Amino acid sequence: MSKFLRRLEENYNSAAMPSERKVFQHKAYYKHFEGYTEKKVTDEKGRSRTIRVYEGKYYQQKLTPVQYAVLRIVYFLCMAAGVFLFWKGTIFTRDSNYVPFIILAESVTGLMILWSFFVLLIYLMTPKKMTVGDYNASSISFCKAHRNVIIGLLVIIGFTAGYDLLHISRSSTDDLICILLFLFCGIMFFAVKWLEEHIEYIIVSEAS
Repeated sequence: MSKFLRRLEENYNSAAMPSERKVFQHKAYYKHFEGYTEKKVTDEKGRSRTIRVYEGKYYQQKLTPVQYAVLRIVYFLCMAAGVFLFWKGTIFTRDSNYVPFIILAESVTGLMILWSFFVLLIYLMTPKKMTVGDYNASSISFCKAHRNVIIGLLVIIGFTAGYDLLHISRSSTDDLICILLFLFCGIMFFAVKWLEEHIEYIIVSEAS
């Protein structure tokens, strides 16, 4: 267990609780162990420890093994294509790519894209049968990360289009191409988000 979680547990255990068996109430701790209950037990030497038992629901994607694998390949390819389009848009030689607030928007969105790949890694490593915490850390976080990327791209497109309109005399075909690159990048990330939001998750038993 990480130091952060140990500190949360110490803070939680130090609070006066009316019953021996309880659900975690600290927000961060509860989110990590949502669906778990805990029981404090004492060994022969008088040392207490916490036993956690998962009693929540298990979730699983309603997909065949082939569909399960293909979906993840599609996600990776769409995101990789999005990264390529984003990179091409940021390195285009045009006036708007040297405007501070557009550079800032591109930098922040680039970090969001990196974060979306980190969440993708978590998504790929999550077991097929997921606890509530697994589901939140994979599917829910995955969609949120892509939503943030899409918002960032829309901001870039808006800033770029606005700058080009204000300096229309200096606008060129390259400016339009750049906007289209960011637009198609957004379409790639939107496609992934849309697919994940429309995947059916079913509740399965612990023994399945």
